[in-house]
Amino acid sequence: MTERTTPPFRADHVGSLLRTAPLKEARARREKNEISAAELKVAEDRAISAIISRQEDIGLRAATDGEFRRAFWNYDFLGELPGVEAYLGERKIKFQGVNPKPMMLRVTGKLGTFSGHPMLEHFKYVKYTVASDSLITMTGVRTFPAASVSNYPASCSMRTVPGGTEEKMVSVGPGEPTILAMPATMLPKGAPFSQVIQLALAVHELCEDIGLPSYPKTTGSTGIHILIPLGRQLTYEQSRMLGNLLARVIHDRHPEISTIQRMISSRDGKVYLDFLQNRHGQLMVAPFSVRPLPGAPVSMPITWKEVNDKLHNSQFTIKNAIPHMEKLGADPVRRALEEKPALTKALAKLAKRVEK
Repeated sequence: MTERTTPPFRADHVGSLLRTAPLKEARARREKNEISAAELKVAEDRAISAIISRQEDIGLRAATDGEFRRAFWNYDFLGELPGVEAYLGERKIKFQGVNPKPMMLRVTGKLGTFSGHPMLEHFKYVKYTVASDSLITMTGVRTFPAASVSNYPASCSMRTVPGGTEEKMVSVGPGEPTILAMPATMLPKGAPFSQVIQLALAVHELCEDIGLPSYPKTTGSTGIHILIPLGRQLTYEQSRMLGNLLARVIHDRHPEISTIQRMISSRDGKVYLDFLQNRHGQLMVAPFSVRPLPGAPVSMPITWKEVNDKLHNSQFTIKNAIPHMEKLGADPVRRALEEKPALTKALAKLAKRVEK
């Protein structure tokens, strides 16, 4: 097999490693304020240098710091962004045995760039610690949703490349929901994808009928998301209620192929209209996210002309996503973040459809 010398490279492993006893002791002492942050960093540097040497010794071609500096990758990353505050809240879900800390996030202002983010230095430390010139470090793309797509649609991505770091941030501020998400999702062994398409078009037709703009994107998995601009005119609860009404009208029109039952066992293999995605803090796959599935499919913004019997979630992948966007010339769902529809008129029209 020919050895690859240019990106993309194959990674031997991804993820965290077990912390050493000295490092666990140092972290515990830091939590009790028995040592300073600088002293903890010395302990972390020592442990990371040792684990990188170990990875080199056993012949791995990619190095990781073992996540030795972090407790929660996503919370530690997002909590250091301008406009985001990490705090300890109340854990509503209890696990057996030891429970992790109830780390939570709140958006306090406009999200800024992460040019001064401490994790940039973490990446650099790995790069400069690696001794072997043949060892690959810090390649690839990492994307993290800054908050729920249905609450604060924003994402930030960082790509570490030889010689520097590229970054891009879409900035938004706190407030009411910017969009309403109406996912139509099937089970892997349930309804055919053609029924997902049928219901997505039905949602689009209803929105057109009552005067609401709507924009589709594939999930890259088993559904289609229809994004409806709200312009921050509703609360989270009101947006969920609007989603409920839309879903009920569609379900009443297509009861043979749709369901609004939350429990999987009650769906009878039908397409699920998931209006409950519209809640504060609810997570949803962001546009352009690569899914961990065969072929690396991408959650792809598309036009309504593309929602037809030829559409399938597997057709947009990490290989053709960029060429497809270049062909379109612009992000077709971006307007969902910018438009402010006449919701009062639309709700009045929707109420008449519900009464029928």
